[in-house]
Amino acid sequence: MPDLGRRIMEACGTSPAGFVVTAARMSHVGNRKSIVPALARLARSDRLVRICPGHYVRRVPGRFGDYLPPVWDVMQSLSEAWKVRIVPTGAIAANRLGLTTQNPIRPVFLTSGRPRELRYGKGTVTLLHAPSWLTTPSGRAGEAVRALAWLGEGVGRKAAGLRGTLDEGDVAAIKSLEGTPRWILETLSGPA
Repeated sequence: MPDLGRRIMEACGTSPAGFVVTAARMSHVGNRKSIVPALARLARSDRLVRICPGHYVRRVPGRFGDYLPPVWDVMQSLSEAWKVRIVPTGAIAANRLGLTTQNPIRPVFLTSGRPRELRYGKGTVTLLHAPSWLTTPSGRAGEAVRALAWLGEGVGRKAAGLRGTLDEGDVAAIKSLEGTPRWILETLSGPA
């Protein structure tokens, strides 16, 4: 049914880059029994890219050809589709906060859901299950918690610079998280 494939691609075209296409999300285009095989056909013809069973993304048109959307956009869309939290690891957070110059080569994310390996282009994206105190906070507070957890105890001078970037609301949000290690709370509170 080529018409169904065209309608799916049109619906994908109005979605933001990184939108994860599933049969459930395309239910407005047709019935589920016909959408599932249509998505598989679109993936075989390279119009969609399969990242895990039943989940696809479309390539983004660019000046030099089509490319895969940024992996973070896809993770945000998966987070909404699966109703779990997906956040960058502490290594990425530490790099963003200027606590390290290391930049991970393989994309690894923390999730409140189950651990998974996803295909993404020629590589893989790893989702590791993490406790809620690591995945819950968002924004600067979340990056700080994940960066400190990745750096480990005894970060010393590096943490002093981090404290200056957090406002009282960020620190209060971190302190309210159940299960946050005491050393992280003490590091962010500063010298007594």
